[in-house]
Amino acid sequence: AGALAAGADLVLLDEPTNHLDLTAREWLAAHLVAHQGAVVFASHDRALIDAAATHVLPLDEPAPAVRRGGWSAWARQRAFADRVDAKSARLRARRIAELEAMAADLRAQGHRTAQTRRRRAEREAAALRALPTAGTARSQPARIDLPGAVAGGEVARFDHLTWGDVLDDATLTLHAGERLALVGPNGSGKSTVLRLLAGELASEDPRAHARWRPGVRVLHLDQHGRGLDDAATPRAALQAWVSAARADGLLALVGLPHTAFGRPVGTLSGGERARVGAALLMAREADVLLLDEPTNDLDVATIEALEAALAATPATVVLATHDARTIEALGAEVVTLEAGALVRWRGGLDGWRRGARRRERGLEGHGGPASDPEAAGAVEAAAAPPEVPPPGAAARSEADAAAARAVARDAARAEVEAALDDPVRWSERERARWRTRRRALEEALIEDAERDLPPPRPTFRTREGGWVVWGDRSDGGLVVWLDGSEDDPAGRVAVRVLPAGTGRVAHLVPAAVGDRCAAPWAWRSLLGGAARLAFYVFDVDAVQVAAARDPGGGFEPWATGWWWRAREAFARSEGWDVHTEGAGAPRARRRRRRRPRALA
Repeated sequence: AGALAAGADLVLLDEPTNHLDLTAREWLAAHLVAHQGAVVFASHDRALIDAAATHVLPLDEPAPAVRRGGWSAWARQRAFADRVDAKSARLRARRIAELEAMAADLRAQGHRTAQTRRRRAEREAAALRALPTAGTARSQPARIDLPGAVAGGEVARFDHLTWGDVLDDATLTLHAGERLALVGPNGSGKSTVLRLLAGELASEDPRAHARWRPGVRVLHLDQHGRGLDDAATPRAALQAWVSAARADGLLALVGLPHTAFGRPVGTLSGGERARVGAALLMAREADVLLLDEPTNDLDVATIEALEAALAATPATVVLATHDARTIEALGAEVVTLEAGALVRWRGGLDGWRRGARRRERGLEGHGGPASDPEAAGAVEAAAAPPEVPPPGAAARSEADAAAARAVARDAARAEVEAALDDPVRWSERERARWRTRRRALEEALIEDAERDLPPPRPTFRTREGGWVVWGDRSDGGLVVWLDGSEDDPAGRVAVRVLPAGTGRVAHLVPAAVGDRCAAPWAWRSLLGGAARLAFYVFDVDAVQVAAARDPGGGFEPWATGWWWRAREAFARSEGWDVHTEGAGAPRARRRRRRRPRALA
């Protein structure tokens, strides 16, 4: 935010999305697009590159060059170039084989012409072999294979998970091969959930328990430590699970420099530690993987290899991540923390962004009427917002009661929307009952809003002579009054603005208020504000008012007892540069010179 707020002509950003949540990443992408200067950023966030980059400079190519488009465009170009290179390599290999066969045949012939042709064939074959192999300079992603042998069915169930203000009596069920992505802002408690599932934290609820399928192996890689001991070396960390040769092979496979094999993990960079964590994933044959930001500090090639491995493994994967492309690549189901509960969403990230398609509680294993089609009537009764009698009803304020009604109403509506989400779950009669229930809830919501919310403010507001002037539409015109009198609409001093149909002149008519009157300064402010609103709202050419004396505020005498104000004079007083054509009539389009006075 500081870099963009500086208004620099050139902004250089190094991994700007590191440690940013999804909302902040989308905010950053939008502001990079809107930035007027040039921006150069180094990033492994493919969604950011697609959203904000007009050109990319891939540094892993034999001859790096600026390419037009974002990440997806460059990836398509790279895939096409790889196909072309592969085809060229096949044709070159075929030609080399033909030349070698030709040279072998000509070698057996002793005449000079045959030997000349042989030498020519050998030179051509040598030249083809000397050509660089396409794609050798580009970093190739390692193939990561993750084991996992648990068959289908339920792997674990957690009940009564409670921790601080993160979870409040939450329940979660894991099934074999499932992919869950914990999504939410930084500090929302995603890491805490993973630690509770891993058993590193104990639930604060004494009723809490976890039921695991016998023999299930669990691996938790935290965000910073990656499941590694800072004092141990990468080689030693892997040799606790595999042989020395296998450990060295895995470390080389993930691209860790050989010089780092024997260094303490605490001295490694973030990227090197992330690579060791990926190697540990392959060394540990886990059935449930609990991963906290597994793509942080990894390059794109390794990220894509890790995504492919996580998508292919039969293990259950629960990961906390802010990488939108990783969630999409895994086809993961989004899980969020809301009001102390773990909530699943259908439709991936798009469904979560829409705030729709919440999964039924019955699918989560809660039981309850929503999981039983025969219990639709019971669900309707449960969906009704309960009356929430507060403890010590006499002491509880009406605002608290309104908030309680709103919470109950929202919960009921969410239940109904979840029931209507699946078009084949209910019979037509049952769906009609759900729709009736939804209409009743919407009507009750409107009634609650009318009762609990403050009355709407007027449509227009401006300032004249140091006073706030309010205006609202009424019978094709406006009713205008001064600030402070809106609490007594019947007795306030007001002015009606009545635009004429053909003359393009607005009439200002004082509203009758019995024996009340307006002080001269209030009358000037009221007429001046009414004139401004008339010009802006109705686009008239002039404003007139009947008054016994000069009303002030720029009005000029017109006839006995009448005063008027022209649009040109008003526009100049507001700071507009007015151009005229012909006999002096104002031109329709006016160029703005400075900001006019506040008008809402």
